[in-house]
Amino acid sequence: MSVKRISQFFNPKSIAVVGASNNPMRPGYIVMRNLLQGGFNGPIMPVTPKYEAVHGVLAYADIASLPQPPDIAIICTNKATLLPLISDLAKQGCRNVIVVAAGLSDEQKTELQQHCKAQHVNLMGPNCLGLMIPHLGVNASFSHTVTRPGKVAFISQSAAVCSTILDWAQHKDIGFSYFISVGDCLDIDFGELLDFLGRDARTKAVLLYIDNLKDIRASFPQPEPPPLVNP
Repeated sequence: MSVKRISQFFNPKSIAVVGASNNPMRPGYIVMRNLLQGGFNGPIMPVTPKYEAVHGVLAYADIASLPQPPDIAIICTNKATLLPLISDLAKQGCRNVIVVAAGLSDEQKTELQQHCKAQHVNLMGPNCLGLMIPHLGVNASFSHTVTRPGKVAFISQSAAVCSTILDWAQHKDIGFSYFISVGDCLDIDFGELLDFLGRDARTKAVLLYIDNLKDIRASFPQPEPPPLVNP
């Protein structure tokens, strides 16, 4: 597992929202609102051909128009547009993508997984709520509930469980170091995240919600046994 491969996910300097919207019923509206309200200090770049501005922020008609490669791109469009958008992001130098779209067939998931690998793009999702990094003011999610900084990291495959935990934590005044919705885990999985969080000084405990694991050994690799010493 490579901690370096995913480290930019958790220390972004710029974020793009592909499919940003002024329609309150769209995920792209909620993600933009959350990012702007979270206090993130870096550039937040909405990408949409439908609006000149989203939440008062100048929008870019397409990915090629972005002034710089985003460290993270949150794709809030439907599943039919994912592959060309990921190709465009890769051409711009973006290597980290969050896909919130749900309802992909097994064939579509395999195609998305292979496409991201071919484009050298790290994928979180699909079918996920997004990512929160409270100490950086990053709320790259379409959750209606926010969280405050804390010492517990939470990782979940279920977006519904994420929403439940956020509501519970807000009521109990519990914060998180990271709040990560991994969805279908087509690329970034529990093992890689645990490797990162185990080295993170802000995280004192990790809470997991797991629906299923395709490869237990890959997700939770066992340490190498110590070498035998001749007597």
